[in-house]
Amino acid sequence: MNEIRCGHCGGAHASVAEIRQCSSTSSAVSDARADHDEPPHDTDADAAVAGRVSARGGAERSAQRAVPTGRPAGAVSGRSGSQPSMSGVFDVRPTSGAVIATSSEDPWRWAGPDELGRGVILRSDQDVPEPWVDAPVVELPAAFDKGLARAVADLQVAWSTRQRIVVRLAEDSVIDGQLASGGEVMTVEPWTMAPTFTFARDQLAFLLSANLVDGRDGRFTWRWAALAIDLGATLDGTEPGRREPSTHRPGTASGVADQSEGGDVTVAGVGRVWCDGGPFHPTPVEDIPVLGWQNIERSALKPWGSNASPGDGAGRSGSAQAPEPGAMLAPDQLAAVTHSGGATRIVAPAGSGKTRVLTERLRQLADVWGYPSASLTVVAFNRRARDELVERTTGLAAMHIRTLNSLGLAIVAGDRPFTVGERGPRPRMLSERDQRALLDELVGFKRSLSQDPAAPWLEALRAVRLGLINPEQVEEEFGGDVDGLTDVFPRYRDRLKAMNALDFDEQIYGAVEILMTDPDRRRRAQQAMRMVLVDEFQDLTPAHVLLIRLCAAPGFDVFGVGDDDQTIYGYNGADPKWLIHFDQVAPGAASRALTVNYRCPPGVVDAARSLLTYNEHRVDKEIFATPGRTGNELDVAVLAVDDETAATVDAVVEQLTERDPGDVAVLTRVNVTLAAVQVALSVAGVPVVNTVDSAVLNRTGLRAALAWLRLGLYPDQLDARLIADAARRPSRALSPKVVEWMGEQRSVSGLARLAGRLDDKSADKVKGFCSDLEGLVAVCRAGSASAAIGHIREDIGLGSALTSLDLSRRAVERASHADDLDALLALARLHEDPDDFATWLRQSLDAPGVPIGSGVVLSTIHKVKGQQWPHVIVHGVDIGRFPHALAEDIEEERRVFHVAMTRASERLTVVADRDLASPFIAEMRGERPRRKLGSSRPTQPPSASGGRSRGTTGTGVRVSPAGTSKRRRSQSKGTSQPVWYPILGAEVHHGGHRGTVERITDDGVAMRVGEALLRIQWTAEITVDGTTMCLAQPSRDPQWSERALDELKRWRTKTAQADSVPAYVVFNDATLGQISHELPTTLDELALCRGVGPAKLDRYGDEVLGIISDSE
Repeated sequence: MNEIRCGHCGGAHASVAEIRQCSSTSSAVSDARADHDEPPHDTDADAAVAGRVSARGGAERSAQRAVPTGRPAGAVSGRSGSQPSMSGVFDVRPTSGAVIATSSEDPWRWAGPDELGRGVILRSDQDVPEPWVDAPVVELPAAFDKGLARAVADLQVAWSTRQRIVVRLAEDSVIDGQLASGGEVMTVEPWTMAPTFTFARDQLAFLLSANLVDGRDGRFTWRWAALAIDLGATLDGTEPGRREPSTHRPGTASGVADQSEGGDVTVAGVGRVWCDGGPFHPTPVEDIPVLGWQNIERSALKPWGSNASPGDGAGRSGSAQAPEPGAMLAPDQLAAVTHSGGATRIVAPAGSGKTRVLTERLRQLADVWGYPSASLTVVAFNRRARDELVERTTGLAAMHIRTLNSLGLAIVAGDRPFTVGERGPRPRMLSERDQRALLDELVGFKRSLSQDPAAPWLEALRAVRLGLINPEQVEEEFGGDVDGLTDVFPRYRDRLKAMNALDFDEQIYGAVEILMTDPDRRRRAQQAMRMVLVDEFQDLTPAHVLLIRLCAAPGFDVFGVGDDDQTIYGYNGADPKWLIHFDQVAPGAASRALTVNYRCPPGVVDAARSLLTYNEHRVDKEIFATPGRTGNELDVAVLAVDDETAATVDAVVEQLTERDPGDVAVLTRVNVTLAAVQVALSVAGVPVVNTVDSAVLNRTGLRAALAWLRLGLYPDQLDARLIADAARRPSRALSPKVVEWMGEQRSVSGLARLAGRLDDKSADKVKGFCSDLEGLVAVCRAGSASAAIGHIREDIGLGSALTSLDLSRRAVERASHADDLDALLALARLHEDPDDFATWLRQSLDAPGVPIGSGVVLSTIHKVKGQQWPHVIVHGVDIGRFPHALAEDIEEERRVFHVAMTRASERLTVVADRDLASPFIAEMRGERPRRKLGSSRPTQPPSASGGRSRGTTGTGVRVSPAGTSKRRRSQSKGTSQPVWYPILGAEVHHGGHRGTVERITDDGVAMRVGEALLRIQWTAEITVDGTTMCLAQPSRDPQWSERALDELKRWRTKTAQADSVPAYVVFNDATLGQISHELPTTLDELALCRGVGPAKLDRYGDEVLGIISDSE
């Protein structure tokens, strides 16, 4: 087996999965917590990817400030003035003269107070000096190997916590010499990397120099004092030169050599200061200001707490000042703003003023503490948040306030301050339309009004690039909808590079790639992001986390503001874990919490707090309403009604008697649910910001329902297109040729005559279609559009058929087919005349709305996070929507409802179906026992009870069908292994045993092993002739399977020619082989076949079932 060289441990691994695990466990940060959790995603990166880590040396680094050096940095020669290498971490190094000037025989000269936590680096044969005699010792191995990871982790913890430490470097060590050769390069695909990945060598270079006194040649030097001397500071306050050590020895807590003076150096106009190499620490130590390394590397002799330039007479200033009184910060906000540390998690519940905290933190850093603006970056989640931050920080020194994507774009484009060398042409940004065109060129799509073949490809590309998931795994998870992704993904990226173009996600992924492969640009980014303030931290995807960490290294001073209870973009890869376990991102981080919801009335705060207690994976927090704000029973109103649309419209109209339309928002889980509300409000004369138009009627389920309605209204004027739509939904397994013949008929009687000319099986199916149509005709004549739609959904079975399509989906990023039919039924109740219902519907949905701000806002919850209105109405809070019937993560569904509730600043109204109210309503009242709701996806269609069931039990949990056949359960759609069909007498290896297949049963095979029979179940992993495969059940009818395969291949050829796409785009050979082997008879069974994803099931499912049926 080919092994892949690993740059983390120095060894080799058999797969990318092992490399990724090593990247997580061998990094200093990841190893700092022995019991840390895995990242919030599981990647089986077992494809062979050629990765390597190499050191770059000798490259000319442009745009750097030249600082003369007396000798090569990092030489471990024992000569005076030796310093550990900072290559790849800093541009600045002290001159040899400054190093010699600060060299002292007295270890107390640079030991500093315990509060600064300075350590010392020694040779392995040296005795530990007195200031560090009680400090823990870290032994560095002689070379980079697996043992180094633990040592780096210990160094990281010591630096982050300011713990004195002794580092011993082996006499024959090659580490320092290798660190001097340059920064690391990682040339693997970013998706192979763990989000918590750290360049171990870069990190070690930093940790060996940042806060360690160098005592390896018997004298002691302090890097930051030497650099300060180069910038004009003095040792004794008069002139640069040697300062003899004091004869004073510590009898006090500080342990400083000269207590009468203290400090490391003297800065003109300021006085004595400590030169600090530890984490950001703006508070004076021993009443002496602290000059941080972040300012020293920017050539600024400005201690924290003083923005005065040297020589202006400002005097000593180092107290941590509060923001100006005009900021009017609450105590919890003030504590967060003035926290005297860098890496900090700010848990900011809804309405707690996180934007104010961010802006005032910026003021505190720049205006009060004097943090260098050029080293300070704020990352906002979107443009709206960025613009608000920019507006609120007018007057501050220039700093970088960017969205995540603009940060990525700036790194890729080489914009300031990320410029290294000459910039190339600026990349062209691709729109989504451009992306679709490029994918069409690479893959080939069939145009369709009811389907979007590019959508799964866009989603898959996002999963790889933002979720950092193996393309092979993504291809498996998407069924057959993205066949060939492992090949298309690199080709797609190659095309982007050839065009010098970027799409939205490539801004992030491309930036990560550059930071991994170019040490110079990585160092430049890190210099601009010594302190990183991140808004909406809970919404970061794995790729976002990796980008932030690569930029924030080596100090990881990340000030992350967010609320794990508002993590609602799981379908994009966001996970509350990164905020919950923030120390995995920023080691040694402190935590501060905002506790007051200033937005919502007390009743809403209490209800939201109660709801969230039912989630287990969250940061424990206290949330209170604004002190002194009184609540009443009108804060939260729950309307359990028979007609949700009417109740919502009434609630809106009632509010408009006392407030403007723009002060009211109607929110719900999926967009189509708002269609009836939009139309009803417009009819009532309420100005509305539209959210749905007639394009929604092109969706599969709605198009089929309207086709049935049209056929039911005009049974003697049948249309071929409408018949084709209706014959496919619900599926009748009719062959394409029979559907074509049906389309030639113009009446029900003509369809009946056609049935008489067909074989018995096809005739029965056509007769069933006629019977359904005749029943619908009778309902339509009764004159009720809602009754007709209900009959189509329940009696004809369109609802159950569409549920089969829903169950094959991977996420709830858009409305389900069941949502569509519910919306259509609600619309039909607004216009009961079936004759012109379709015409009225299109006109009503396309009626013009009003601009944002001028009318009632209608929106999904996901689109409005971060916004607020005086009155919020949450519409359709029913089982099947809250939680959504297709959702897998019940806790995220609860968070979605919480976000909706906390958009209300004065009043919240919850509208629910009287019989199907969501269990979340009882939870927000504290009336539900605290037990887990099921979170598994459903495997059976909704029951047809009154046309209103959402496909769940009373608890919101969908249950598995009792009648699932063993044959269907025997196959595993997700396995990537080849399958093997058992042959009696064949030799098989399984579970360490070798034997022969003696018997084939319904559950598997029996293998003879000596005197024993070993039973092996279907889908088990077995080895035959040296190849590992999945044990698959033989076809129930081999001759039928053979005929079906021949017909399927002929159909595929014809379909591919008609669609102008390669045959494999329809279905590849492996998929056709499994379909013919399994011989599915329903869409549910067909969906279980590997390579049949949601889009292909919708597009080809009925035709495939028809071919199989006709081949019997």
